Amino acid sequence: MPADELEVQAGLEEGIEVVYLCAPSKIIAEKGRLKGLELVQVEMRGVDPTGWREPVVLEGTEFTVELDNLFPAISQRPDLGFLPDGFKISPKNTVEADPGTMMTDVPGVFAGGDVVAGPYFATDAMGHGKLAAKYMDRYLRGGDMTPEYTLTKPTAHVEPYEMTPVEVETIVSRPETPLQPVAQRIKNFESVELVLDETAAVNEAKRCLRCDWRWEHEAEEEEKR
Repeated sequence: MPADELEVQAGLEEGIEVVYLCAPSKIIAEKGRLKGLELVQVEMRGVDPTGWREPVVLEGTEFTVELDNLFPAISQRPDLGFLPDGFKISPKNTVEADPGTMMTDVPGVFAGGDVVAGPYFATDAMGHGKLAAKYMDRYLRGGDMTPEYTLTKPTAHVEPYEMTPVEVETIVSRPETPLQPVAQRIKNFESVELVLDETAAVNEAKRCLRCDWRWEHEAEEEEKR
């Protein structure tokens, strides 16, 4: 299952053991209580219809891990069993909808959010809803359903922040987000990522208003490599 590199690194720092190329095959229980999990080794061969590498079980490689708790995390996918015939379903088991109107292949039926894009950002789902509402209104009024693509002009111009030579040397790079110490964060459920202090936050705001500095700096770093 794909994972963000930073999250993997954080997990390793917290003492999590990652077992690679294995798949669960059986939950072991005794008198109604969890005792362990049987795993089997797999080998990646070929590609499945959705484009992912396909695991193949290696017979005779079963082994057992003793457990106190088990938290299944086996990906997410929409449950489309309630849909009648007529909807076009993608290879990833999501409903296909026109990205310009959010209307499906069934006239008058619109879809958006995770059921269309798969697990993604809440802001994208909100955008889908706003776009779908616009074209729902047009559909009900018998209006033109041709997608419109427009650019929204900024309402105000913000002058670039003029950095001093010292600031150019000290704040051109993005500050690292402070984190809870490992020994502390493994004992609580509070946010691992902390906030920038006032100085770092102000410097980041200055840097944000000078995107050109960012690109020039990255180009210089690339040339050094």
